Amino acid sequence: MNHINKKQSNERFVPLPDLPGRVYAEMVREVLEQNGIPSYIRSDGVSDGYGVVGTGPISKGFQLFVPESAVEFCLQIRNEMLNHI
Repeated sequence: MNHINKKQSNERFVPLPDLPGRVYAEMVREVLEQNGIPSYIRSDGVSDGYGVVGTGPISKGFQLFVPESAVEFCLQIRNEMLNHI
């Protein structure tokens, strides 16, 4: 099911809640891509360098940015995938 046209390049991208590591971010991004939703991952640098999410104010972990029009669907996918952790 394609929820957004990838050619809509003027759409604003917004972050989903932080993910607990790059592996989880990549997993969610892959499922979104399979559903036709473009996304990108951004880390705070500290997390990316060490592959873990810090607990202090410096580290925010990994954020997955998605088109604003697809946020509800993306949150549903994210939550279904991560409900076990």
